Amino acid sequence: MILSTPRVDAPKRLVLPAVKGARVRPSQTLTDHEQAMVSLSHALESMAEEDANIVAARSRQVLSEPASQIDAAVDRVEAFLRHQGSKK
Repeated sequence: MILSTPRVDAPKRLVLPAVKGARVRPSQTLTDHEQAMVSLSHALESMAEEDANIVAARSRQVLSEPASQIDAAVDRVEAFLRHQGSKK
């Protein structure tokens, strides 16, 4: 139900616990799901129109270890989101 006036008994602020990031041991291999996310990030990277040197550096980073693959995937997604935001 949508109220016509705001509730007065709701807290003004929510205090949420800190969210811990994913931890990947250097010797651990990526799961199928994680590998798919890395692949998706690669596809998003191609749409972000980033400098070729940055793309090449990320590609080299991916070759080192699973944690680096996740770091590169996060960088790719952030670059894509920045690019999408700059279109507005």
